[in-house]
Formats: sequence, structure tokens, C-alpha cells
Amino acid sequence: MCDKLKHKIVKSEAKPDKVTAVALHVDEDCPDGGYGWIICMAAAIIQFIILGIHNNFGILYTSLISDLHFKPSDAAWVGSIAFGMNFLCGPITSSLCQRYGIRLVAAAGGFIASLGLFLTSFTNSLYVIYLTYSFLWGFGSSLNYAPTMLVLGQYFKRYLPLANGIVTAGSGVGTLAMGPLFHVILSSMGWKKMLRIFSCLGIVMFICALLYRPLPAKYKRAQKQPEKKTKLFDFSVWKMKSFVFWVISMSLLFIGYFVPFIHLPNHAKNLGVPGYQSSLLVGYLSVASTVSRVLFGLILNHPRVNRFYVLQLCFLMMSVTTTLCPLAQDYTGLILYAVGFGAFDGCFVLLIAITTSDIVGAGKLPEALGGLYGVIAIPMICGSPLAGLIFQVTGSYQNAFFVAGGAIALGTCTLSLIPLFMTRDVHEEIPTVRVELCADHLDKEDKSQDILDVVYHSSGKQRNSGFLYDTSNFALRRSLSCLALSRIGESVCGTQCILEMLERESNV
Repeated sequence: MCDKLKHKIVKSEAKPDKVTAVALHVDEDCPDGGYGWIICMAAAIIQFIILGIHNNFGILYTSLISDLHFKPSDAAWVGSIAFGMNFLCGPITSSLCQRYGIRLVAAAGGFIASLGLFLTSFTNSLYVIYLTYSFLWGFGSSLNYAPTMLVLGQYFKRYLPLANGIVTAGSGVGTLAMGPLFHVILSSMGWKKMLRIFSCLGIVMFICALLYRPLPAKYKRAQKQPEKKTKLFDFSVWKMKSFVFWVISMSLLFIGYFVPFIHLPNHAKNLGVPGYQSSLLVGYLSVASTVSRVLFGLILNHPRVNRFYVLQLCFLMMSVTTTLCPLAQDYTGLILYAVGFGAFDGCFVLLIAITTSDIVGAGKLPEALGGLYGVIAIPMICGSPLAGLIFQVTGSYQNAFFVAGGAIALGTCTLSLIPLFMTRDVHEEIPTVRVELCADHLDKEDKSQDILDVVYHSSGKQRNSGFLYDTSNFALRRSLSCLALSRIGESVCGTQCILEMLERESNV
């Protein structure tokens, strides 16, 4: 970037023609590459392993039912709890990273995750598997997953979108690649030897975590003083009715959200699909999800697109596709369902943190996400076992997918209530801030926008009287849509980049 940046700030409340010039000298903030690319690849490998194993649990699920004769609902709890631990422990992991450092937390997570998988391979007891796989592996993977997002913010600035894209692409590639690997090892060696082999991947995560070298002291970010500790859960956000309805909507959706990830392979086997082909279905879903994040990111970057309406569309289409899944009676139909669900799932995952920010504001984003993920972890854990119980009672997945689609539909209806409770700004004159950038110091890619006019609205004002359906907070802000495009994968705790961009929009 340029060494010097000249800002011209104009406030409309005084004299519009009067310009105050402020010259800022920008020091070298971070390497923006170099050793950071090694860290980027290490983080991509960790996401490849973690989400590759988590998202393909449905293949292991069929072995637990057939080999250990577990009830479908009991076996589903194993993977659901492990999934939920990633969300439930995400905010805790972020706090541990701030206190003890990213490298130490991630390395400990690799060891715990490896230990959990290894111990699971020596037991046939359901309750021991809950302890070793669901809790140990789930907690260890959470300690590894969150740092993959947090560490990038230290080493990258200009190339942060590219680095995020590389890291999060590891999750999609891992889901696709690990599915056939699951099937090959299971069919030739059994599930116990498979888990012992995968425990070695936990050692790989441990080694990758050791590559998270602290930022050298010569860079500006390394010299920053640690921020004051904030509460994990800020209960003030629960006073906002719009946020409460957002949490309710997400909770209803997550009752049915993970049903295809866990039960789709077993559903395919019951329809007569060979094991190898059924193991690829979750991979197709993941690929469609990854591609859709890029495409929807481009769509969200259009100035006429309202993010809330796009989110409503995603909720609705996930409900429709899941409800229609029982109509697919052959492998082609199941592929169409996996691709259709994954296409809208990608946009949904992309918008979770951004929509939360639109509702509560940038200042309360970490606390709001902590509360949101803590609550939705409960229906996330319970949803798949509920589907397994329905299959156990009825002998068919038809009603299970109907219930899952219905839960997502209820979430869609609840989502539509949020704009009724959005806070409206008081009708008062709000100064317009013009930021004029010196074109001489801009890169070629930035010269297309020499002048950026942004109207910043004050927050926390009282709502105007009257019945209003307010979606103005969800209107496009360019930096947020570009951020959505850059964060191609799931981010449970990676809110640092969102906060930095929001601060640039709200601080003058």
C-alpha cells in the first residue's frame, strides 16, 4: 500500500466547503506474506483434517449401527455432540488464545483431538465413545479450528482475503477427499483401525500448530497492547428483540441443518446405493457449498442487493430441498438434493456473522456471536439424534427429512419477524463524511474509487412509533460484502476481520 495516505474530512453540519486535511503516516503493520504463507498452508491442512472428519461422520455412523448394533438415535448423538462442541467451545477457544497464545492452544488441541480418536478405537461402549469421540475429539478440534481464523489476522492485511480463501478451501477439499478415504479404510480394515490412522492426523495438526510462530516484534501489530478483556456473554444483547428472534430462527433451523450431513449416507444405503457412492454425497454437498460462497459473494457485492432478503431465500430453499429429499429414490436424485442444499447452505454460512452484526452492531458482535453459538449448539446437538429416533421408530428416513425441513421452514417464518423489531434511527441531521484518497499513492486496483462517500448512522436510538418493516440495516456496505466473499469457508470464531472492517466504516 502507499506510505502516506491523505484524508480530507468534510462535515455537512458546519460549512460543507470547508475541508480539514489530516496526513497520516502508515508504518509497516504486518509481513503480509513471507512466513505468513507457511502459516496459511498449515491452517489449511488443519481445516482439511477437522472438517473432513466431522462432515463425513455419517459414514462412520453406519458402521457404528451395523458393527456395534447401536440404535440409530444413540449413534447419531456421537457425531452431533462432536459437531456441537465446535460451536459451543468456539468463544472459549478465542479467550484462551488471547490469554495463552494461538500456538499453545492449537498445539494442545491437536494432542487432545489425537488422543480422543485413538482412545475411541479401543472401546465398544457407547458411553465411552461419547466421552472419547464426542467430547475429547470435539473439544480438541475446536481448539484447532478457531486459531486457523485468528492467526491470519496477525500476518496478513492486503492479502487477507486470499489467505482466508486458501485456508477455508481446505475444509471443502477435506470433506470431498475424506469421504472416499473413509469408505476405503472402513471396507478393508474396519472402523477401529480407521480411527487409529486418523489419530495420526491429530499429530499432523499438532505439528502444524507449532508452525504458528508469533509475529516478530519489528511489526506494528506485534507491538500493540492487549485489549481489555470482555465478557464472554454480554446479556445486554438479549434485550434486543430483533436479536432474540434471530437466535430463535437459527435454533429452529439447526434442528434440521445437520441431518443431511449425518443421515444422508445411511439413507442412500437404505435405498440400495453402494457404499462408495453414498460416501460421495456429503462431498458433493460440500463442493456446492464452497462454490456458492464465491457466487453469492459476488451477488452480495451488487449495490441493489439486500442481504436480509438473500438470507430469507436461503432459509426457504434449504427447507424446500430437505422436505423434497424423500422424493429422490435413486442416486441421481440424491445428488441433486445434495447440490441444491449445499448451494444455499454456502450463502447461509457466509451471512451468519454479517447478519448478526447488522442486528446488534459492530461493538457487540463478539458477545452476540458467543451467545448465538452457545444457544444454537443445543438444537444442533439434538437435531440429528431426533432424526435417528424417527428412523428407528418408523424404519424410514422419509418422516425424518420431513421434520427437518419443517423445522427449517419454522426458522424461515421466524426470520421474517426480525425487521419488525429493528431499531430505527431518530430523524435527525446526520453528518456526511467524505473520505478523499490521494490517487497518487493508491495501487492500480484502488484507483477506480478515488472518492468514497459514506453516510454513517448513529445506533442505539429509540424506535419511531408506527408499524414498520425495517430492513435498512441489511443494505449493502461494500466492505462487508467483500469480506463475505473473502471468507469462503465457515468461521465459528473468526470475527476479527469483520470487526476491523466495521470499525473503518463506523469510526471517523
